[in-house]
Amino acid sequence: MREMRDSGFGYIGQIPQAWSIGKLKQFFEKSNVTNHPDDTVLSLYRDYGVIPKDSRDDNHNVTSLDTSKYKHVDVGDFVINKMKGWQGSMALSPYEGIVSPAYHVFKFRSSELYPKYAHYLLRCRSFADEWRRLSTGLRVGQWDLHVEDFLNTCIPHPPLDEQRRIADSLDERCADIDVAVDAASSNLTDYQQLRTAIISSAVTRGVDDGNRMVSTSSRWIKSIPDGWSIRQLKSLSTYVSDGVHQTPEYVLEGVPFISIKDVSSGKIRFDDCKYISWDAHEALSKSTPVGDGDVLFTRIGTLGKSVVVRNCPPFDIFVSLGIVKPKKEIIVPEYLSYVMQSSYYMEYIQHVKVDGKNSAAKYNLGDVRKSPIILPPMDEQMQIVKYLDYRLRALEQLLSTKQSIIADLKTYKQSLVYEVVTGKREVR
Repeated sequence: MREMRDSGFGYIGQIPQAWSIGKLKQFFEKSNVTNHPDDTVLSLYRDYGVIPKDSRDDNHNVTSLDTSKYKHVDVGDFVINKMKGWQGSMALSPYEGIVSPAYHVFKFRSSELYPKYAHYLLRCRSFADEWRRLSTGLRVGQWDLHVEDFLNTCIPHPPLDEQRRIADSLDERCADIDVAVDAASSNLTDYQQLRTAIISSAVTRGVDDGNRMVSTSSRWIKSIPDGWSIRQLKSLSTYVSDGVHQTPEYVLEGVPFISIKDVSSGKIRFDDCKYISWDAHEALSKSTPVGDGDVLFTRIGTLGKSVVVRNCPPFDIFVSLGIVKPKKEIIVPEYLSYVMQSSYYMEYIQHVKVDGKNSAAKYNLGDVRKSPIILPPMDEQMQIVKYLDYRLRALEQLLSTKQSIIADLKTYKQSLVYEVVTGKREVR
């Protein structure tokens, strides 16, 4: 085992005796080249690095009509989202193009820092914590990592040949981990498709194999059991609206503020949400009150998720979520939520959604109110809910297991990168 020494920096920890410490300004210089409006617009993802913006459909940031002030990026430049650097949102660019003025672009000024080693080092978990410490701003979403603070940050500096070995080793080992994550994620997709199929069968045919089916005039639903009907959602609810349109001021503790990322089918997650003050909550809850038995649904970006509010603490919702207050004497909230996750309902959403040229798809409230809801008698609704709760419980356990495997693989990858780039695990 090689001899180690204290680096003098908590975010680095111990490093090999033969390694040195240097500041990033020894190796980087800022680049502010603009006036390339016809170049490909690039975007930066924490998980995927720098990629063409139009290569994914989950980037909802609007590209400016005038991109002449966007910053030019050459292949091999290092790019940072200055407002998300604390999340590890920085990467070596494999593409030439332009990025938003909100990004920092750096060129390597010294051949003594191997670019791919820097890519792994500066994105690892301990450095993300240091970027968080250095970032400033009034709101979490507006924190700014200043160029001077970045360039004055100290990094471990192994011999150049060892930097290359580290980068090559991590390329290979991280690729293996990514393959395992992709395989587990593929299984997740299969489970989710099965889940949708089970829900769709139950809400369109019922759970009694003996139901006699009758034709309908709806373009979305060919047939339903005799005795059922199809109603517009507005006739089954007392209130259909959406959340707050203006981004509130966030605080470290207070009332949960829930957005689309905090909602998955059947669950509201409070473990990673943002918070607003109680005073802000009192004001917002007057215009968009959320109560027990309400149904929340996603209406901007990711469409087709819904959840029933049950036994939750007080919270408010962002505009990306919609809210329905069902007439509970006519329709069971849990049944309505299942209907809104069915394949026929998703087909309806895909037909009426509005795709913005430079913005996320939207499910407008007028179309929500007119959406077709299959309505069985109340006793059959409750029977369907009980059946689906039971059938999906085992499937949810499988999904949870797969998600845990994916999370463990990602955690292992983070630990591996940190230990290798700081010399705690030797690469031969």
